[in-house]
Amino acid sequence: MTSNERPLILLTALFVTGFLFVVFYLIWPLCSNADGVFQKRDEYSRREAELDTSQSYHANIRETQKELDKNNWGEMRKKISINFTNNDPVFLPKIYYFFQQICQSHSPSLTLNSVSGSGAALKEEGGGSLKENAFNLSISTSYDTFKAFLAELESQSLLIDIKEVSFSSVMPAEPTKKDELVSGIMPFSLVLAVPSY
Repeated sequence: MTSNERPLILLTALFVTGFLFVVFYLIWPLCSNADGVFQKRDEYSRREAELDTSQSYHANIRETQKELDKNNWGEMRKKISINFTNNDPVFLPKIYYFFQQICQSHSPSLTLNSVSGSGAALKEEGGGSLKENAFNLSISTSYDTFKAFLAELESQSLLIDIKEVSFSSVMPAEPTKKDELVSGIMPFSLVLAVPSY
């Protein structure tokens, strides 16, 4: 071994030793354990995907809100809000008022005789979260107006389930108006269920 080769061998050994030190003590730990570069890259990709999903979710909510505002959601919400407020102390008056308004839209050919209901739940579903409240409606009208009344009840935003319909062709002994007998007005009774939460 000559004197020129000795520093070259020493330099090569130092370079290899330094390279191995860098690989095993600096690069290998970064890539192999939980804090490694590849794991951090995967975590970054996962969080980036979550952020994209979150941004698209919020964009969909904003679009839905704009669509609801465009379709007059505020008014519709007022109409259906009684379905969600059984604990509201004015739940029963709101329902009574709702039925009076529906009947008034068909007057003078439809007369609301009575509305009754306790607001007590007929049944509870889903661990007591959904309640069906029973109401009895008594009206006097012709058959055609009654069909129109039922169609209007069906098209309301308020969720209403018609449980029972009964009618009689026999009028009371003394009708309030003489032409009630001629016009075909007869009494109808309905049992309705209004769900609430």
